[in-house]
Amino acid sequence: MTLDLPTLFITSAVIDLVMSLYFLLAWLSRRSREIYLWLAASSGIATFGCLLFMSRNAAPDWVAIWLALVCFIQTFAFFLAAVRIVARRRGRTWTLWIGSVAWTMACLVPALYEAEQARNAVASAIIAGYSVAMCLEFFRAGRLGLRFGRLMAGAVLLVHASLSVWTIVYSMFNPVVVAPLFEPNQWSALMLLVNLITYLIMIIAVTTLELDTEALQQHRAARTDSLTGLLNRRAFLEAASDLIVRDREPAALLMLDIDHFKAINDGHGHAAGDAALRAFSEEMTRQVRSFDARTFDAAPPRHRTARAAAGRLGGEEFACLLPCGPDRALAFAEALRAAVARMTVEVDGAALSFTVSAGLAGAGAGAEVDALLRRADRALYEAKRRGRNRVELAGSAALAPARADRLQFALGR
Repeated sequence: MTLDLPTLFITSAVIDLVMSLYFLLAWLSRRSREIYLWLAASSGIATFGCLLFMSRNAAPDWVAIWLALVCFIQTFAFFLAAVRIVARRRGRTWTLWIGSVAWTMACLVPALYEAEQARNAVASAIIAGYSVAMCLEFFRAGRLGLRFGRLMAGAVLLVHASLSVWTIVYSMFNPVVVAPLFEPNQWSALMLLVNLITYLIMIIAVTTLELDTEALQQHRAARTDSLTGLLNRRAFLEAASDLIVRDREPAALLMLDIDHFKAINDGHGHAAGDAALRAFSEEMTRQVRSFDARTFDAAPPRHRTARAAAGRLGGEEFACLLPCGPDRALAFAEALRAAVARMTVEVDGAALSFTVSAGLAGAGAGAEVDALLRRADRALYEAKRRGRNRVELAGSAALAPARADRLQFALGR
């Protein structure tokens, strides 16, 4: 089978044009999806690059060589902008144009501009640099999750960078890699075909990863309380059920309630109440991460239990599920209570302080979540009845604040 280079260029131009129109229409129908605009720009300028490059025997060299390669370089520069959107990163604008600037500066050197092989090497090196930059964006975006998708997209980009490097090596030893265009050259045609296929795979990988990322973010938003960033009630109950029923792990459930929260809202306004909720949530998140660092991260893989989970059940009521026995959970609860009692929140220049009461209930593997919630809720009510700012263990005497010092050993403090 013989590959015809002009036919491949025409095919590539048509495919790029169709993709550009598709992404442009997609962006016009939903302008919040900026990634579609960058992909439309990438595919569109690739179309112009193919058409300009095909005019090699008819147009001036600055059009068919310099401007055509500018288009090809910007194809990958604009693609980098799309990748940054997927990776949820904002890069510097100048990085999208530095490649074309470098190419232009190289073309201003007469000896280099007149050497076909050297020009190919410079342009391919710039394109390889953009491919590597895109690959690094995916590998560094660990916070997105979707590890398999990110690795696959990064692998495709590495393959494309390798093809660009191979083009550099091949062009240095073969003077007719791309010129003259209309003479039979199977290696040039094969490289164009492989680059076209790789570019299409890159488009599919990036758009699929963007859709998966958006779906994951929507899933997280549906499970997250918008004010505090903690799990909402439904997500927390699902996490509790997974830990206790599915994973059959022993656990302790801690229910917490900010004391006199209505007085905070009535006396200082709802903005102060929201600030108190956020401050408490941040402190609880810090305590949970510290707990996980001591129990999950520090344990050998085969001995790791599930991570702790924290959620807002509604209003000023919170819950925390700890994969441990009641003794360690009691120490955790007291440390959290004491930390909240010490902190202050700045609201309109005024310092606001508050306390929290907690009820704790332990459960063995396979216990019913609803029953555990009821026991922890009764313990919380008892803590409120006994004066607030205290921790109550279900089925035992109240834990007064004075016992904090005797529990610090369990926290390694």
